[in-house]
Amino acid sequence: MLKAQVSRPDMAFGNVKAEDFAPVTYSIDTSAAAVYLFDVGSVYFHEDASTHYEEVYQKHTRIRIMNKSAFGLATIIIPLLDVDEDEQKIEDLQATTYNISNGKVTVQPVNKNAIYKEKYKGVKVIKLALPDVKEGSIIEYSYTIKTPGIGIPGWSFQGAYPRLWSQYEVIIPYFYDYAVLKQGNPVFKIDSTFSYHTEYSYHAYKPDEDNTLQRIWVMQNVPAIAPEPFTNTIENNVANVEFQLSAYKNQAGKYVAYDRNWFNVTMRLMRNIAFGYDMINENKRVNDIVKEATGNTTQDIDKAKNIYKYVRDHFTCTDHDSKYLSQEMKKTIQSKQGNSADINLLLIAMLMNANLVASPVLLSTVDNGKINYEYPVLSKYNYVVCQLIIDKKQYFLDASYKYLPFSKLPGECYNGYARVINPLNSQGIYLSPNSLNESINTTVLISAKDSKAMVTTSLSAQPTIEVKKQLGAISKEEEIKRIKALLLNEANVNNVSIHGLSDADTNIAVKYEVPLDFGSEDVIYFTPLLNAQIKSNPFVAATRKYQIELPYCKEETFRLTMEIPDGYEVDELPSSSQIKLNENAGLFDYSINRNNNTIELNVKMKLTKAIYEPEEYQALRDFYKNIIKKEAEQIVFKKVK
Repeated sequence: MLKAQVSRPDMAFGNVKAEDFAPVTYSIDTSAAAVYLFDVGSVYFHEDASTHYEEVYQKHTRIRIMNKSAFGLATIIIPLLDVDEDEQKIEDLQATTYNISNGKVTVQPVNKNAIYKEKYKGVKVIKLALPDVKEGSIIEYSYTIKTPGIGIPGWSFQGAYPRLWSQYEVIIPYFYDYAVLKQGNPVFKIDSTFSYHTEYSYHAYKPDEDNTLQRIWVMQNVPAIAPEPFTNTIENNVANVEFQLSAYKNQAGKYVAYDRNWFNVTMRLMRNIAFGYDMINENKRVNDIVKEATGNTTQDIDKAKNIYKYVRDHFTCTDHDSKYLSQEMKKTIQSKQGNSADINLLLIAMLMNANLVASPVLLSTVDNGKINYEYPVLSKYNYVVCQLIIDKKQYFLDASYKYLPFSKLPGECYNGYARVINPLNSQGIYLSPNSLNESINTTVLISAKDSKAMVTTSLSAQPTIEVKKQLGAISKEEEIKRIKALLLNEANVNNVSIHGLSDADTNIAVKYEVPLDFGSEDVIYFTPLLNAQIKSNPFVAATRKYQIELPYCKEETFRLTMEIPDGYEVDELPSSSQIKLNENAGLFDYSINRNNNTIELNVKMKLTKAIYEPEEYQALRDFYKNIIKKEAEQIVFKKVK
């Protein structure tokens, strides 16, 4: 029960009135397919007769469906997790559809037989579909979930549809201390804290002593969060609050730290049978395959490369979204397969067995969202890779992908803060896409007599990894089609050959021919950049709310050497020019000259950052606009008379 009274909508379940159907649109978003009239959650802790606690989470939501594209909201999916072998319990579930007919509200509760349990994306869920949903309907549902333990679920104030009122309340006994982590720069209509007295049998307090904390957060008229191009995951920008237990008071009245620092978490992980235990203790089987992998090599770097290649090439990954072992390490060794944690923790165990300095690194991939580095919230990490140190040089390894070369991670690992898990050297590191400097280089040769351009395009590590990941295991014929789509802008090309596609340790180079037909016209207009020309601006929107997140810093070069076609002379040649993006954030350099019978063009486009702030968006958009205009300029040849 609320200690504090706050001004809020009437949220009694079922209290839907005819006037609630009056709005044809809502000013917060006149084109919204649905609007949350309110979305309210609360958490408190229930003490049982044995003085054990369970978390009680309550949710109550009312939504106006404006058009049929939002009908999916009428299918409610409620996950039920296993917590320390005890399943969450759901109670007081109710759901109703409301419509307006002849000025009166009709009420249609969900049929109890239409509520059932099933597996959804590998998780147990309660699923139900609300009946008779139409354009203009109001749907409402509420439920209570009880969970063994003392965790507090996070709350998102924002989502795919606008919310007129979003509220979260937590009631916490004073013997639990939680850190509150906020994301998305929420602007609260209400942000209140209250204290009052409650009777607890677990801890003795004076009758008049405040021993309970109540927090209430409210956001009003919250706009929908809409994805923008070049955003790794929109979830990074959602306004929300999350909670991390950092300490609790024991019965003696002393506070005990709980996952407050990384040292405690590291020690617990290294003893965990699903993480570090086998990595440290599974010596005999690991020793046998280390001998097989290293052979007679003596240099540390050669040992490391051989071990890495052995694991990468001999073991198959079944799941690339894991930070814990799915099986004992001996089973991974026997079966030659496992999830990414099985494979990378085995890699670390083998490197350690070879007397090399290797440690696990926990991280969150880009699609999983960014990490708040201040607190060790393990649930936010979803991936583990290897840190290797040889002669004070640091390498990062991931043996779970067949196409990754030594010391290269997939691009999705470069998502900011990560954590080295090592009792002797537990430290935070930063895997930033700004640290990746990649290139795509194209050279073109055109002779005076040939009716074709000879082109070679070479890729550096990350572009190569991206292409290999997208190609996967496909036929040779399909490879050519996909390469044309991925790299050659679907150009009309012939005699395509691909180098390095099947070798994980070799970058890709593509050679091909572009047919040219100058005909016999008196005047020829020739676009020298061929299929490398940027024809459309990737930054279309007029404004930008969120960071522009590119996968890496990049430099693209284009070098053309062209003999003037027989029987023609140059009538017009584009001028050389240079375009800068905010001084040092980017550069476009266009240099062209004629040397006797040869035209030489050198074009370089460089972005020195992978992450650009919203206030840089317009400059970035204009940068591409000017590049497109320049690259569209043509060389004009006229027939010699």
